[in-house]
Amino acid sequence: MFRVATNYQSMVARRRLNNLVDNQSKERTKLSSGSRIYQAAFDPSGVAISTGMRAKSRSNMQAQRNVNDGISLLQVAEGTLGVMHQIGGRLRELAMQAAND
Repeated sequence: MFRVATNYQSMVARRRLNNLVDNQSKERTKLSSGSRIYQAAFDPSGVAISTGMRAKSRSNMQAQRNVNDGISLLQVAEGTLGVMHQIGGRLRELAMQAAND
């Protein structure tokens, strides 16, 4: 007996990943427009903002990797549960066969 179910955690993780990718794209666009800053002496506040944006972009990339790792973990767990379900079914079959013999 097999059951088809929605993997809610995977869907949530995928949605968060898409949001992070969108945020990363926006942050990169902001960084690319900061090309007027050649030295910190020309625009110290601009350099500080740019540095903060780079840090946020790196943080978003790490979060994206973490979400991908979480999705992989959920896929492995889902596969393991499927195998366990098959083993349980086979054990049930064998138990019924032994009871009938």
